[in-house]
Amino acid sequence: MKAAILYGARDLRVEDRDLDGDALEPNQLYVETLVSALSTGTDLGNYLGDSTYVPDAPDYPRQVGYSNVGVVRKVGSAVTRFSPGQRIFSRHYHQSAFIASDDEVLIPIPDGVPSDEATLAYLTHLGLAGIRQAKYETGENVAVVGLGVIGLCTVTFAMAALFGGGMRLVWVMLKLGQTSASLQIPLGFVYLALPISGLLITFYAMVDLISDFRR
Repeated sequence: MKAAILYGARDLRVEDRDLDGDALEPNQLYVETLVSALSTGTDLGNYLGDSTYVPDAPDYPRQVGYSNVGVVRKVGSAVTRFSPGQRIFSRHYHQSAFIASDDEVLIPIPDGVPSDEATLAYLTHLGLAGIRQAKYETGENVAVVGLGVIGLCTVTFAMAALFGGGMRLVWVMLKLGQTSASLQIPLGFVYLALPISGLLITFYAMVDLISDFRR
């Protein structure tokens, strides 16, 4: 199999490595890579040598990459969650094939999801993790610095929270039967502006996210 190995700043080599897909342990899978996403943040920083100051950063030479979509070709005798021909997402390196353990983070990919878009799964998770760690609540203003893949994912989740929270508010207002004094219509209809705007912003953020990734 082929693997991307970083030997130093701007010194990235694609090398042949031995990998025996027939010698699997009972809990192992042999996977062939379909798409391995390049991150303009971490991957580019690694290539330029900007990651050496990060605490516990691995020394050179080292493998790089962490957003891999592959197809399972063989499984060990004890593997029950996966079967040959199934596509999975994993955090394996940029390499043409690999052997994984079934207790790793391996996510089955639905048939309708393109492989290139599925490689965004981990970056999407980082956007969600950022929202959770910031303890964002519906109605709060959020400033996102940088609109790369992770930034757009963060905006998307924030807008999704606006949609979900807005719908709950509409439901409560309609349930209470409150009326707008100036418009003389149910107040729940007025607050529909929140979920509708959240839905529209989320949709166009996802369009920008996919377009940015494909470029």
